[in-house]
Amino acid sequence: MNKSSFEQSGGTYRTVGDYIIPNIALPAEARKPIGVWGLKRKDYLIKHKRVQFNIMLMTGTLWTHLAEIDEQASDMFSRLVEQMKFAEGITEQFKEEKTNGVGCQYE
Repeated sequence: MNKSSFEQSGGTYRTVGDYIIPNIALPAEARKPIGVWGLKRKDYLIKHKRVQFNIMLMTGTLWTHLAEIDEQASDMFSRLVEQMKFAEGITEQFKEEKTNGVGCQYE
């Protein structure tokens, strides 16, 4: 019997009832925790870049990509907040004077 190209490349099949199903699985990928920025990137990919999302999902690079984006965006956000504090002249002393030692008025 002639082997299929799937079998020639090392693939195997399993029988389920009357069906012969190829034994395929997605590559294992470490699922790193992702935060708000990673989730926003995932939503963007799903809504606007569906093909790219599916390719990354099937090649096992999606969660790594989302974790990297989340880390980069979090760092960028932290730097931006620090720059804005500096530009506005907000210091711990300024915050203490404005809150009169009571704590944040918005909590």
